Amino acid sequence: MWSARRGFLILLAAGLVAGCTVRPLYAPDAAGRSVQEELRAIEVEMPTTRPEQVFRNALLFGLQDGETVPPQYRLEYTLALNSSSVGIEAVTGVPTAYQLSGRLQYRLFDISTGQQVLGAVLNTVASYDRSSQAFAKLRAERDAEDRVADTLAGILKTRLASYLARN
Repeated sequence: MWSARRGFLILLAAGLVAGCTVRPLYAPDAAGRSVQEELRAIEVEMPTTRPEQVFRNALLFGLQDGETVPPQYRLEYTLALNSSSVGIEAVTGVPTAYQLSGRLQYRLFDISTGQQVLGAVLNTVASYDRSSQAFAKLRAERDAEDRVADTLAGILKTRLASYLARN
């Protein structure tokens, strides 16, 4: 009886593993199509703010690696940043630490059909300390903006690659 049960479990496990379709993300599929080639074919809309420019630059670097091809997809996005105090000095009551929240809403369109094929909202946060020096305060805030933009670009690149690998 024990060997029959063991045999059944082995067959069951083999059946489950056979259903897996795991392959390396950047490996070409059976038709020779590569996710990296499709990522290069994404046209990213122009930014209107400095944080959007940092986001776009990081995303383009991750998608295209310096190479461009005729676009097949168009990416539209909205990046919103919100800063809130998270630490207050006990004596003066002045905020000393801030948390910068970034919210990215994106939509990917197929250029040939004009249809939206993917869209979602991504969120991330970065913290920074407030200094009494104006330049240090500004630099810390900009560094936090850059970290938020870079993080969102990395998350979005992974989402886009995952979508293109499946479709």
